Amino acid sequence: MPRTPSLILLVAAFAMVEVIPHTVAGQDAHYWTQQYGPRASLLGGAVIGSVDGFAATFYNPARLSLLEGPGFALSTQVLEFESITVENGAGQGVDLSTTRSGLEPSLIAGRLPFGGDAHTWAYSLLTRQRVSNDVSTELIFSADEIDPEEGLERVVGTVRFENDVRDSWAGVSWAHRPGRRIGLGATMFGALRSQRSRFEGIGQSLDSAGVGEADIDIGGHNYWSVRLLWKLGVYYQVSTLDLGLTLTTPSVQLVGQGRAGASRGRFGDDEGDALAADLQDGLDASYRSPLSVGLGAAWTLRRTRVHGSAEWFSSLDPYDVISAGAITVEGDTVRVGVTHGAKSVVNWGVGVEHRFSPKVKGFASLVTDQSAAPDEPVAVGTAPWDIALGTVGADFAVGEVRLTLGAGLGFGNSPFDRVTDLLGISQSEALEDATGARIRYRSWRFIFGFEL
Repeated sequence: MPRTPSLILLVAAFAMVEVIPHTVAGQDAHYWTQQYGPRASLLGGAVIGSVDGFAATFYNPARLSLLEGPGFALSTQVLEFESITVENGAGQGVDLSTTRSGLEPSLIAGRLPFGGDAHTWAYSLLTRQRVSNDVSTELIFSADEIDPEEGLERVVGTVRFENDVRDSWAGVSWAHRPGRRIGLGATMFGALRSQRSRFEGIGQSLDSAGVGEADIDIGGHNYWSVRLLWKLGVYYQVSTLDLGLTLTTPSVQLVGQGRAGASRGRFGDDEGDALAADLQDGLDASYRSPLSVGLGAAWTLRRTRVHGSAEWFSSLDPYDVISAGAITVEGDTVRVGVTHGAKSVVNWGVGVEHRFSPKVKGFASLVTDQSAAPDEPVAVGTAPWDIALGTVGADFAVGEVRLTLGAGLGFGNSPFDRVTDLLGISQSEALEDATGARIRYRSWRFIFGFEL
């Protein structure tokens, strides 16, 4: 559709609808962001070879065979403040940002009352992913802010993107200790993932003759998916050294359903008005998680214990989470379906644990969480920044209860070359700008946990 230069602002606003979802669609491009269990959280999750307590249901089920005594419950709470800023994301000096805060239960687990002395059985409920973003920007330009050659009295642009992801796992674990130094274990997890995303872009202009023009772009999707996966583990003890190895299977889809829709309208254009919309319901939906292999070790020296772990995650070829059609308005196509994919990554971490007294331990850790976002952006889990997370804290024994307190700081940044300029620079010109855009991620965490 022919366009006058005066409408570059409007076109840029609609292009942002395509840009924002790929920028902040989900923290689920990261695998090590969530930690489970009080002490494992303080060690950044770098405990594949040394996890204690019922956090082993997730990190290495083989180490459940080391547990003694009757069943008990485990709970950890993480209060997190998270911010994502896209510097120059809407043009030079125009940033996009979102913040999120909340109290998140990460793990509840306990021992099941059967199995005898030879076998240990346990249950666990954990939050694998929890993401909520609401990003918006609004710009209003009056006549004295617009090039006089455009002949416009006012230009208004609004862009908004909302995204909510939940991925919850429930598991049953088994562990056996065939020898004094070795243990075997497995956890079968059932996973329920749901995602709801919506985006909208509205651009309006009014010229000096009182003639208006408007472009409207709205779309979104939601789906849920139930799947199964298994985590297998083994541990081995040699003197003061603990070793662990785990394998997490790709998930197996059981059932899922979704819906997707989009609408696009252009009004007041010289070529005439156009409007199209499509809503598809009852669509099959499936979500995949990758194969991973983890290796961990811990070395004990008097009152200090050093932990280290690394985990490799396989890639996922792009696939349709929900497959639908597309709508077309005057040659512009809007895809209604949802795709996902991931590249292969390796995460690693180290932690130090020091026993100050029989009842007090201190912890410090540093771990990486590499983004699995593929080079070609997809609609699910595309957060492109790599994260480093540092955590410090302490563990106290108070009677029959162990309390854990700690704090963590996560940070990351990434260049972002999908620049769209709401101030009027065309996309190709913006990409040539050396300053470009950059995504900055920050997370502040406060950890509280207890064991009975």
